[in-house]
Parts: sequence; C-alpha cells; structure tokens
Amino acid sequence: MWRPGRKWLLTRRESEVLALLTTCMSNREIAAALFLSEHTVRSHLKAIFRKLQVANRSQAATSAILDPDFARRFGTPGQPESSSDLAALVEERLDAGDAPRGDGVEEGRLDGASR
Repeated sequence: MWRPGRKWLLTRRESEVLALLTTCMSNREIAAALFLSEHTVRSHLKAIFRKLQVANRSQAATSAILDPDFARRFGTPGQPESSSDLAALVEERLDAGDAPRGDGVEEGRLDGASR
C-alpha cells in the first residue's frame, strides 16, 4: 500500500506529524490536532529527523514540501516550484508570525534543554 513518507520509511503517524509540521504548527498544536502528548510529538519528530537525515524542523518541512508525492497526498499548501520560492514562503510566514521560530524538537533545541 502506498503512503506518503514511505520512501523515508516513516510510519503513518510520523507522516501525519510531518504533514502538520509543514503547516508551521508548534509541537503543542500538533499534539492537540492528533490527540497526542507533546512528549509523543517530540519522539515522532526525533524519528522523522533521523529518517530524513536532517537536523531540524525547518529542514524536515522543506524535505516534505519539496517531495511531490508527500505534498500531493497531504495537500501541502502553496507548494513552491523552487528552493528560492520555498525560502520566500518561509520568510513570508515568519514575517506574518505564522511560523514557530524554533528549529529543534522543542523550542529550537533538539535535546529539549532550555535556552
């Protein structure tokens, strides 16, 4: 059975978390949308980062947005045609305050430590 994220060996739930990540949702918002704890969301994000071989949520979202199969299945809004279009989209969302500024699993830190 085909599913988005299969080429990265993502589970169904990891694919759902990644899809919500591409909409600039925070961990808390993803947890509420999927009826999960924030701890579970962080665990899924760590697995996603490892499987996609990326270091942060921005890179993971970029990988998903630029993957035609993933974007088509989850209807990623405003799929950019090029990396420069993606950069403009991300900058636009940051300027509008729609995107969380943290890059890691929890508020910008992969290890979950406070700043």
